[in-house]
Amino acid sequence: LAREVTALWLARREELGHPLGAVVPLYLPAALRPVLLPGAAEDSSPSRMFVLEVGTEELPPEDLESGLEQLRQRVPLLLAKLRLGHGTVRVEGTPRRLAVLVEGLAARQVSEEMQVRGPPKKQAFAADGTPTKALDGFCKKNGVNAADVTTAPDAKGVEYCFATVRDTGRTAAEVLTDELPVLLSTLAFKKTMRWQGK
Repeated sequence: LAREVTALWLARREELGHPLGAVVPLYLPAALRPVLLPGAAEDSSPSRMFVLEVGTEELPPEDLESGLEQLRQRVPLLLAKLRLGHGTVRVEGTPRRLAVLVEGLAARQVSEEMQVRGPPKKQAFAADGTPTKALDGFCKKNGVNAADVTTAPDAKGVEYCFATVRDTGRTAAEVLTDELPVLLSTLAFKKTMRWQGK
């Protein structure tokens, strides 16, 4: 019934020409796609308010508190893992709703440079100094040229190839679309029920 009411409400808002945002079907994980308001470009501002709202059946008080505490702990850890800068993270809830409000969520992941270790030097270069297939594969996988590869010994004194790889990051919408279903599927309660919707 709630799904039908929501569908009718959305249809009516659209008829009136006042949609409150782009809406995707209510099926996991599509329902968790971040929604941009009409006319808002994904990278139009450095940061925005992010709201994650989870509708539930009536939760008992102990399950509500458990869900809120799990979100309080996991959301900041997830944002750090995803390299998304943010401000204050608030978690609110009612017996039928769990909500996470993140102030100042960055539009993109923070760029990162890392040293990636490749094959040993003796396997990366032929006797005449030309790159082998092992080095070519390493370079292709990491998007670098063979000329940019350096060599250095490890703790045991074995020479390895290294490349500096720069990850410019993805948009917050992309990474959150991938990770939020995983986060929500790990929320644990004493008794859970799942429905497969259309």
